[in-house]
Amino acid sequence: MGIKVLDCTLRDGAYVVNGNFGEERINGIIETLNSAGVDIIELGWLKDFEYRKDCVFFDNAQILNKNSALMFDYGKYNIDELTTGCGIIRIAFYKNDLDRISFAAEEVKNKGYKVFLQASNTIEYTDNEVEKLCKRANFIGADAVYLVDSFGSMFPEDLDRIASIFDDCTHKNVEIGFHSHNNIQLSFALTIQFINRMNRNIIVDSSLCGLGRGV
Repeated sequence: MGIKVLDCTLRDGAYVVNGNFGEERINGIIETLNSAGVDIIELGWLKDFEYRKDCVFFDNAQILNKNSALMFDYGKYNIDELTTGCGIIRIAFYKNDLDRISFAAEEVKNKGYKVFLQASNTIEYTDNEVEKLCKRANFIGADAVYLVDSFGSMFPEDLDRIASIFDDCTHKNVEIGFHSHNNIQLSFALTIQFINRMNRNIIVDSSLCGLGRGV
């Protein structure tokens, strides 16, 4: 079993400052995370947006290296604009887009990127839909598929139920990730629970000082 840490301060924290961290702060955060040995640094969002060095909204992924990532919301970024490169692209989507996600993932993989599927608000899925999600990740050849507590509403029993299906139905060569929010003050506890129950390669998300989206 291997555990990777993906830090999403610059991406999830973009909600707090509308992406405008400032160039000096962006570089400082990246340098600090690299010094700390964080496995994957998520640098921000892919959007149909003109790139600026002081902002974490990107129109392309040319800044990525093999240990960095960007995310886009399915249906809110023109994949045709994505050039060939390396690194990780996370595709965030809700369950009503599950049947349409394969084409987008294939396009991204064909451009040379690893693909992480970010199944937003996974608690909304029924058990059958969670199984379908995992089988879709297998079919796509995703590098990782995420269990996501988008609104910080998950309890320990919810995590156990969903994670057990992920573990049973996802191929062992597909890493399973966990992304939580702290609206009911359970984010850290759920992350530890996830680590302890999974006997396979996993990814857990973090952010500096808990910076990220809240409701």
